[in-house]
Amino acid sequence: FTGGGADAGKVLPTATATVEELANAVCAALPEVLNKILAVAIVDGPNGLSAFTQWRETLSSDRLIPVTPGVKRIDKDGDVVTRPAAPRIAGVAVRRDYENDGRPFRSWANQALYGIVGPEQNYRFSLTDGSTEGQEILAAQGGIIVRGDSGDDFAIAEGGFVYIGTDNLSAQTIWQQYHKVRGRDFIELTCLRTLRQFLGKFNLTTQTIQSVVNTVHDILAKAEANGDILGFKCRFDLELNNAQDLRSGHIYIDAQFEEAPVFRRLTMTSRPYAPALQATIDELIARQNL
Repeated sequence: FTGGGADAGKVLPTATATVEELANAVCAALPEVLNKILAVAIVDGPNGLSAFTQWRETLSSDRLIPVTPGVKRIDKDGDVVTRPAAPRIAGVAVRRDYENDGRPFRSWANQALYGIVGPEQNYRFSLTDGSTEGQEILAAQGGIIVRGDSGDDFAIAEGGFVYIGTDNLSAQTIWQQYHKVRGRDFIELTCLRTLRQFLGKFNLTTQTIQSVVNTVHDILAKAEANGDILGFKCRFDLELNNAQDLRSGHIYIDAQFEEAPVFRRLTMTSRPYAPALQATIDELIARQNL
């Protein structure tokens, strides 16, 4: 501010302006569409911890999977160009699903990226130091692309470029790992596609109801045998089912199952083992007494 006279000791008024942080319009609109079709979207976030954190704080969805930074590749003219990373990560997702017979129950993390010459920005990353920029982005539910380092025992790989990311942008801890969301979608869609053959064709008898329960049970049992889920319970729901709904042709099946979480953290305690010293002493004494 200016004005108010020429007195050198005058105190001028001050003002503070707050710039509103708005969500990316496309990312904000995606969840509604994705929820309807049971899909996920890999979205590119801004580079750098500060910019990424501000961007991430404007979004919340278990169907948005963020990645940063972009990637550099060679175009048809031989020039190095910067492109979004999302298509590359989608390729990793397809590769991982193929390795698991098309079942989307595996994380895409710790996978090599091919066809790029580098990330748009190099993030510092260490397996044991949570204060590095890469680790802090991971803590904010981001996914990152990092460079391997053959001379660093704490790097994610000896060389190449590696994608690290297990989370989506869900506010619920139980659904923050994207492979859990995709896996549940897969099972629910499998049940839908299998059970729709019963609708309108069969009368709702005891045999039909048991066949429906057995069908869902078999789908979950196969998922457990494949290591996709840890366990399950499937039953005709005694609490929700009632005579009125049954008369109208409506039944409730209770299917509970737990997706296997991805292994992403290990704490190992390394301590001296005093009994080994006593065992050595005992062995020496025993030999002297022979």
